[in-house]
Amino acid sequence: MSNMTDDEGRLRIRVRLLIEDHVAIYAHPVRAPGMDHASARVTVFNTNRKPQHAVVTYPAGDKLQTEFMGDWYLYRNSVDIEIVLADNPPLPLIVRAKIAGFNETRSFCLGSAVLESQLKPVDKKPEP
Repeated sequence: MSNMTDDEGRLRIRVRLLIEDHVAIYAHPVRAPGMDHASARVTVFNTNRKPQHAVVTYPAGDKLQTEFMGDWYLYRNSVDIEIVLADNPPLPLIVRAKIAGFNETRSFCLGSAVLESQLKPVDKKPEP
């Protein structure tokens, strides 16, 4: 996870998910009937667990064609999800990714997971 403040004073966060070989994460949106609940979702909270207003940009994902459920969209290898917080809330913040996996070798769902990380202020060392 990395962050920076852009020229307009907005906090920008990049979340990178690294995905194991032969595993895929359902994209946002997964676009398969009845599978919206499995789509990857990223949310930002303050330390009181209050959700922060954020614009999250998800990549499209790779298409997987299936005979019985149509096309699905998946993330493979790694994916970068971009987040912009317009109000520039104070740090620390909690970044939560809810994901669900798919085993591509055996064609079955691996279940879901919640990953959290805290974005803390960086202590700057005084210049000599």
